[in-house]
Amino acid sequence: MIEEYGIFFDFEGETIRLPQNPSEFQIKVKSSNKTYELVKLGEISVIKDIPLREISFKSTLPNNKDYPWVLTKNLFKYPIFYLVKFRQYKESKKPVRLVVTRKTYEGISDVQTNILVTIEDYTATEVAGSLGDWDYSLNLKEYREYGTKKLSFQKSTSTSTSKVVNVQSNRPITKNIPKTYTVKTGDTLWLIAKNQLNDGSKYINLYNLNKTEIDKKNKNTSNSKYTVYVGQVLKLG
Repeated sequence: MIEEYGIFFDFEGETIRLPQNPSEFQIKVKSSNKTYELVKLGEISVIKDIPLREISFKSTLPNNKDYPWVLTKNLFKYPIFYLVKFRQYKESKKPVRLVVTRKTYEGISDVQTNILVTIEDYTATEVAGSLGDWDYSLNLKEYREYGTKKLSFQKSTSTSTSKVVNVQSNRPITKNIPKTYTVKTGDTLWLIAKNQLNDGSKYINLYNLNKTEIDKKNKNTSNSKYTVYVGQVLKLG
């Protein structure tokens, strides 16, 4: 059974969490295999590379943070905020990172989603009689990064042909991780794990590392046990 479930978008350094989880989350994997008819053999199938995954889900953007199912009470945004973000992602002509975290009562689920996607299309519908709530549906497609390496050439002083002297590298820069972090307005454990540990899925590790302090703050509240508060000092490792 899933205890904690969250859907996040990360784009150009900004991470947002969708305020209400969908009832269904669909990942479709199509086939690009080809079939041919051969004389005396009949139909055969030629296996091709796996195509891009397609992801779709629909939910509601609530206009009231006091709904019991709202997941972003500490950083509540009205529907227009998310509608603007969806349009921004679409207009940017750039991929956005989709992260889905799943936490069971027994521990972290082994079915985690963390991929680059493009917004293929979306629909937003204002709900009559629901005090400003908006229903929406999103259709996403997996994005695979591609490109060519840039080579630097230097002509030889001899009669031989030019030779390669340098290849540019995209090796990531190592980030020094501090020992502690003070919670700021708008922070969640997932955001802290992403920004400080470079991996949002490590929010469970942060919780376990600071369990006593976090549980003490959340005692006698209806908040998620992973809720953190401004001013809390968390250990990062």
